Amino acid sequence: MPKFVFYFTSSDSGSTAIEYVVLVAVIAIAIISVGAVVGNNLNTPWSSLETATATGRSAVSITTVGPNPES
Repeated sequence: MPKFVFYFTSSDSGSTAIEYVVLVAVIAIAIISVGAVVGNNLNTPWSSLETATATGRSAVSITTVGPNPES
């Protein structure tokens, strides 16, 4: 048993694979986090457009400068 423990603690054969797994996990977490933030930011304008379309209002507020043409 002591030989196995010594071999297990001194062996470097599996460390590269473990390092790659950790690196892939970190990259995956970063991609998922960025995707969630970008997805929420892209969803906001489409949600306001959907709400405006459903209620029959304009999604874009237009301000005019000068005399009101409707009066």
